[in-house]
Amino acid sequence: MIQKLAIALSATLTGLVSIGMVQPASAASLHNGWNYAIDSFTDGYGSGTIGQNSAYEMYGIATTQRNNRLYIALNGNMPITGASSSGALDGNIGWGDLLINFTRSSLSQANGNLFGIRFAATNNSGVPSLGVYSNVTAQSVTASNSGFTTLNAYNAAVQAVGGTPTMADLSATDPYLNPSGAILNSIASGTKIGDIQALSSADLTSLGLNFGHFSATGSQTLGFSFDQSLLPTGNTNLNGGNDR
Repeated sequence: MIQKLAIALSATLTGLVSIGMVQPASAASLHNGWNYAIDSFTDGYGSGTIGQNSAYEMYGIATTQRNNRLYIALNGNMPITGASSSGALDGNIGWGDLLINFTRSSLSQANGNLFGIRFAATNNSGVPSLGVYSNVTAQSVTASNSGFTTLNAYNAAVQAVGGTPTMADLSATDPYLNPSGAILNSIASGTKIGDIQALSSADLTSLGLNFGHFSATGSQTLGFSFDQSLLPTGNTNLNGGNDR
């Protein structure tokens, strides 16, 4: 089973940070105080299945800032506990870690100088607990999860079954993601600098989140928040997805 591995978010967090590529310019959509980056609805690949019937379909990611806290929400078909899979070494394919890049370099070039967030307890992260990390070195854990070795291989598989691969509002071939290199989707090491607070779908709805406004209809909406002072301000890139 092989499926979507990363979402790249281009958005602006009001008064705090710009999340996205330095080039191209941000293309995220603002609605009700949230910034959204909407992914293709036909690129969550698992055993040749894409779209609504795929457990690995991801629909989008959104961010907002409230009372000195950052909120991040994701919409897809996979629960926070992951999906059972005989193809994974541990029998579970989970959400990957969120990687945050404040440099003006590509993700692979900035590796070792990233921030990261482990928000799913069942993934293959190299750090022991949920939370926000600095001085992050990222790794690929696709080999342990029956996944693709490169983004180019993933793109070809999706297109072969009629899907359209994207990385949210970035092209699936964007050089920032190094499509021919290893897919960085997990924290290998880092220094924990703070905790996160998990949020339910109801919590997020009460804050005005509405993926449905963009026809993003994944069965799962999940998220978390943390103190905004844990991150520097400036231009940054944010990448997340599952750990395949």
